[in-house]
Amino acid sequence: MCQGKKSNIILVRHGESKANVESRNNPNVWFDLENQLTGSGREQIKKIGGILKEMNVNEIYCSNTIRARDSAKIIAKEIGQKIKEEVEGLIEQVISSEKLNEEQLEELINCWKQGKDFKFKGGETVCEFKDRILKELEKHYSSNKTIVIVTHAGVISVVCAYFSGQDFIKARTLSKDINYGEGRVLEFKDSKLWSLHKLPKDNNFYL
Repeated sequence: MCQGKKSNIILVRHGESKANVESRNNPNVWFDLENQLTGSGREQIKKIGGILKEMNVNEIYCSNTIRARDSAKIIAKEIGQKIKEEVEGLIEQVISSEKLNEEQLEELINCWKQGKDFKFKGGETVCEFKDRILKELEKHYSSNKTIVIVTHAGVISVVCAYFSGQDFIKARTLSKDINYGEGRVLEFKDSKLWSLHKLPKDNNFYL
């Protein structure tokens, strides 16, 4: 993956959605495909779109949720491009096929904190989630290009941890640290991760 002299993957979290406001950190609302952006969410995405306009983006992809799609549309308009594809495989980790209670959610998070993989009925382990996302990156990524993928916090945290050699299971708990409309830039040189930084940039998130 990522063959060539230099390639960039820019992972952007969708803007704030209505369900994010009503049920923060609740996996039961992660898979509401109809969940729409708030006014603040649109402004967050417009801001990062202005930054991406200066980064010579070649292609834009997004998950097939409305919040990611609408975020990608705003970015595409800002940089003068169209979305190349909506990808079902870029959705959040499937936690369960059934609604979870607070005790179950706490059990899941505690497992992640300890680096233990775990899943409920109908769900994915973090390893399965990671493999699904990497498969999509392989499928849709071309070398010597800069691509933007508008997706979800869990996707971003696991991908960044995996490529930087960190514990991607424990990193699953760091999703809350990725703000709405915020990005992570993974820069590859000769197939190896060369740098990883936050977008908008600061001095605290470099590999």
